[in-house]
Amino acid sequence: MQTLDKWLISTVQRSARRHDALQNGAEIVFPLCWQMRAAVLFILAGCGVLLFALINSRPISADPWYIKPILVSIVAGLPVVILFLQPGVVVIDSIGVRQRYWWRKERVVSWNDCASVIHDRTDGSTIVYGKSEALPVIFSPYLVDQSRFDREVKAFSNTREIRDDV
Repeated sequence: MQTLDKWLISTVQRSARRHDALQNGAEIVFPLCWQMRAAVLFILAGCGVLLFALINSRPISADPWYIKPILVSIVAGLPVVILFLQPGVVVIDSIGVRQRYWWRKERVVSWNDCASVIHDRTDGSTIVYGKSEALPVIFSPYLVDQSRFDREVKAFSNTREIRDDV
């Protein structure tokens, strides 16, 4: 029997595979699926309620003075960590594949620079490596329409198959 978190993760991944990517002119955009966005929003709202309750609570006389600031800092830092761990939106066009993040520089692998494409068996992501030392583009299983992403990468990069990570 699966635990609740594994069941939720597998449900979100299956749902992400069923959603279609967005066609934006010559670009194909692969955003985060709405179920993952809803889960993140739910967690952030829960952290906000918990943080509000912690700040407004009265200290218990038996607790040391430093317990409340530690709990507040942990609960306040959790949403930041969750937002930083979200996968970036992946965009494919005739030039290459890009991964956009809201908080860091965009990762780009041009089709001329594409060295290899692999499936990571541990988490189900597809990774596009370039010949240069640039960081790879990682297509998370929480992004929509992974099968189309794989087809488009094969077509643009002239790769016959996407091999599994050993």
